[in-house]
Amino acid sequence: MSKNPPAGPGTESGRYWAFISYSHADEAVCRWLHRRLEHYRIPTRLVGRASAQGFVIPRRLFPVFRDRDELAGAAELGRNLETALEQSLTQIVICSPQAARSDWVNEEIRFFKRQGRAHRVLALIVDGEPNATRQGQPERECFPEALRFQVDAQGRITDQPAEPIAADLRPGRDGPLNAQLKLISGILDVGFDELRQRDLQARNRRLAILSGLTTVVAGITLVLAVLALQARDEARAQQHRAEAAQADAQRRQRQAEALIGFMLGDLRGKLEPIGKLDILDAVGNQAMEYFATLDDTDRTEATLGARAKALRQIGEVRLKQGDVSGASLAFEQALTQLQALAEQNPDDIELLLEIAESIFAVGHGLYAKGQHPEALLWMDRYADTAQRILRRAPTHPRAQLAQIQAAINRGAILLRLDRTEAARTAFQSAEASQRLLLEANPGDREALDTLSSIHAWLAFLHGQAGEWTAAREQAARMIALARQRLALAPDDAAHRQALASALQLWLYNQDRIRPYAPTAPELAEALALTADLVALDPANVEYLRAHWVSLSRQELALSAAGALDAAQAVSLEALALTRRALQRAPGKAQLRLDHAVSTVTSARLAWLRGDTDQARALVAAAWAEPALIEMGDDPRLLDLRLTTWLIDPARLDSAAAGALGQWLVDPQSVAESRAESRLLAALLLDQAALARRLWESLTPREREHPFLRRLCGSRGDCRPPGAGA
Repeated sequence: MSKNPPAGPGTESGRYWAFISYSHADEAVCRWLHRRLEHYRIPTRLVGRASAQGFVIPRRLFPVFRDRDELAGAAELGRNLETALEQSLTQIVICSPQAARSDWVNEEIRFFKRQGRAHRVLALIVDGEPNATRQGQPERECFPEALRFQVDAQGRITDQPAEPIAADLRPGRDGPLNAQLKLISGILDVGFDELRQRDLQARNRRLAILSGLTTVVAGITLVLAVLALQARDEARAQQHRAEAAQADAQRRQRQAEALIGFMLGDLRGKLEPIGKLDILDAVGNQAMEYFATLDDTDRTEATLGARAKALRQIGEVRLKQGDVSGASLAFEQALTQLQALAEQNPDDIELLLEIAESIFAVGHGLYAKGQHPEALLWMDRYADTAQRILRRAPTHPRAQLAQIQAAINRGAILLRLDRTEAARTAFQSAEASQRLLLEANPGDREALDTLSSIHAWLAFLHGQAGEWTAAREQAARMIALARQRLALAPDDAAHRQALASALQLWLYNQDRIRPYAPTAPELAEALALTADLVALDPANVEYLRAHWVSLSRQELALSAAGALDAAQAVSLEALALTRRALQRAPGKAQLRLDHAVSTVTSARLAWLRGDTDQARALVAAAWAEPALIEMGDDPRLLDLRLTTWLIDPARLDSAAAGALGQWLVDPQSVAESRAESRLLAALLLDQAALARRLWESLTPREREHPFLRRLCGSRGDCRPPGAGA
């Protein structure tokens, strides 16, 4: 029996690229994996390369062994299996509780390892938990015994633990594509990133082709619209051919409006997943230019409805570009158009739904401008409109979804108004309604989006209460939903952004429990997703901000790990990103706050690294920006201001010091009474006794913050700066 690995299929010692061991309970997964492995096209740049195992990388991984296909009619089943195992380069074990209990699977692993090829055993987890037996849960164990432990040359299972390479197909883990690529990289002995890059390049090629087709269609539409108008003018000038020319003009106008309807409907549905705001912007503007040329005789109900759609699309694009005022104006104009139509068609359910969506858009624009009380009034109106529609059409899916969306957005605004319990009630009501809808339509993508949004707000509520484990669990549910949606539409930019947001939320809550490593896979995936989005559409401020959040999570991990130089480099990159976003949308309050956070974070890191001059220069830059002053008493700015004063105490004037002293005695809100904020203020005002008490009140996790530790020293009794160790 050979003790060396086969050189690869097609050679004397090798016939199969992989041998799949599985329980027949997992046969469906085995068929899927067998098909994906044999049909996978290996990147051209890898084909022909010599691997570390001594074989030449092929174009395809064919053949792959699974017993049901290969052994039909075999006379000696046992010997044929042994021969197939000997002639296989790799063994893949489909791991589940059923596989862990299968003597047949265990024996196949033992036989393969006995040949000295334990390093060529790969695992694909589909159910259960790896090494659950160690935690006293043998019924959950998914690794067979021969996989969990090493096997000696005589085929005996030892008590030495083994650490198999595993891909994870369970919900919320690797996902089908990444699991497949992990196994293929193990078979070929190449890096996972080399294979993943091929898939990213293929996706970008598809997007480039669709963008090109979109531009062509937009050009054709505009030409048709111009021809329609030219034909109409010619008809009016040529009275003797009036009837024939007018008929031709009307036909061309119908063609133009049909194409515009396509652009604002079906084509928009294809453009939005790409995330190309410039193309969406051009589509809406060309439609508006066409509508502006029409006279009163051309303004039909269909034309007015299409114009309202165009206005709302323009508003949505403006909002993503950061032009909040322009977006609000477009939304209000769209609503005016639709209300005029509704007076003539009061029973048109679809028209009423369009009105409801425009009411929501106006409220969303006010929310983006920070006008929360006014936004709440519009969301109440949105909820009332949805309820009226439901009374007429109780089972209409769009009306049901509108009622749920109204509850979610009311909850979001109520949170901004510090009405926490009312917000919680709104979110819980929305979740209950949404789950009922999903039971009826389990694969509905919009319903999955909405449920994910509800989990995000519930995570935020748990976080406000310090319930970090519960908040992290809500984020994990968001990740699972995002992966489910992305599997249905892998090229959809909105779904990729949703997955990135879910990963960012999970990292935030994980950090409140214990720090995550700079190499955490969730962090790496979030960074890759948001970087791809920015590359896809650099003009989209939502994408810029999403990448800023990913960089902020990376900076936090590096700081916690003590890698201050690397953390500072990432922080400055994030700061540059906020400048880019502000240049595109200078009036957006959230971006001003992001810029203030990045500036103060960079100052704090410079101070921690001992670069006092750079720290004070960044503090000066922060105070030169309007955010720290114009945003008034926003509690999110409190720690930023305290940090700048601690780095550069000369900036704290007597009036601000007096206000701080009064605030320490009597905080004005729950948000302002956080022990971390009060500790910073006590240190700033040299109130040593209070600082010590506040330090003792912090959780062990909160005391790990590098800035607090530097300020207070590494011991448990916190002391003001300059008080000694």
